[in-house]
Amino acid sequence: MTEISMEAIRLFQRSRFFRGLTERQMRELIPLVRKIQFDAGDYIVHEGDLANDLFVILEGEVDVIKKEPSSEQRHRLTKLTQEDIFGEMSLIEQGTHSATVRAVKPTTLLALSINEARMLSSEKSNYERLRQKMRGIIEEIDFLSREQPTYFKLSTNLATELSLRLRQANEVTVDSLKGQLHEARSRVAMGSFMINVLTMLVLYVFSLKAISTFGEEGLSTAIISVPLIVLFACGLIVMMKSHGYPLSFYGLTRKNWKRSAFEGVLISIPLIALCTLIKWFLITFIEGFEGVRLFSFTLGINSDYLGKVPLFVIVILPLIYLLFTPLQELISRGALQSSLEEFLVGAHKQWWAILLSNLLFSVTHLHVSFEMALAVFIPGLAWGWLYSRQRSLVGVSVSHMVVGSFAFYILGVQGVLTVNP
Repeated sequence: MTEISMEAIRLFQRSRFFRGLTERQMRELIPLVRKIQFDAGDYIVHEGDLANDLFVILEGEVDVIKKEPSSEQRHRLTKLTQEDIFGEMSLIEQGTHSATVRAVKPTTLLALSINEARMLSSEKSNYERLRQKMRGIIEEIDFLSREQPTYFKLSTNLATELSLRLRQANEVTVDSLKGQLHEARSRVAMGSFMINVLTMLVLYVFSLKAISTFGEEGLSTAIISVPLIVLFACGLIVMMKSHGYPLSFYGLTRKNWKRSAFEGVLISIPLIALCTLIKWFLITFIEGFEGVRLFSFTLGINSDYLGKVPLFVIVILPLIYLLFTPLQELISRGALQSSLEEFLVGAHKQWWAILLSNLLFSVTHLHVSFEMALAVFIPGLAWGWLYSRQRSLVGVSVSHMVVGSFAFYILGVQGVLTVNP
């Protein structure tokens, strides 16, 4: 007996796949087996090739790889090692290979020809010989011969159905792997973007000492904060374009801009009423606010310094505020809230994103006062909700401009925040 014959018999005896074969049946298979060797990296079968052989791994290791039809990307489904088999579906289904198999390291296989194995079926000839030798029980043999094809047909149909389900399971596995890979890549990209945003935010906060100095001299902090906000926003836009997400993800879109702007005006009405009510309450019931007017028209400048500030500065400051308000929304809503909502997980991630983004943005107003940071935080919750609903910066920017202009230049909220009751 040849070496390959002995190897095949020993392997067949150990394999669960060949369990139940008699010694005669094993010896019938031996001439159909050939020994094949592959080096690491060699492709053994390719997905879509005609399936003619059943392979048993004598030694080595292989990867089973599935190709994604839409992108030609390949995914590893499983790893097979010694005594594992592949290509077994060709026994019951004449078709093509459903996956690619590649050798991971030097691998030796025993290949069994399926077409030749099918020709070994001798049950029919056995029944014919029995009919000739056992004339006396021909009816019983006829009965068995009629029943057995039905049973085997059902078994074959079941095997075919299982084969189809296995192919479908492979497709589902690939789709699942694709989704997990996309999610992992998205979270890595968003994590990198958030690190960059938070780093820039920290640098911005450290730069606010200069703003505090100007504030102490009675000038609007916009003289310094506007250039910083513009620089910050420019850096953000560069990062947004480099992280693979469309600009619409950050709210930079004109889709439904008219409706968004209208809703921004609508939500501004209760916010303006709330600001006015709070100031009226302070003037009416809190000691120290008695001499404060409800509407002060300070244009964001301390009244003690109005005569010292050039007229063009008084005129241009409200215009500057209106221009850089959308940049503030780009930072707080477009960058921070969108990134957090994408990065966080859980049923309430939307509300956590609104809360955290507003807290981070409020920190940038602590250079003015704690009260100013709190005053920014409260309407920011409403704007965060509006942004999560619209996914556009148009509505929140319009509302921010309307409410902010009213609060700073008509209501004079800065004067209220400097009062010591």
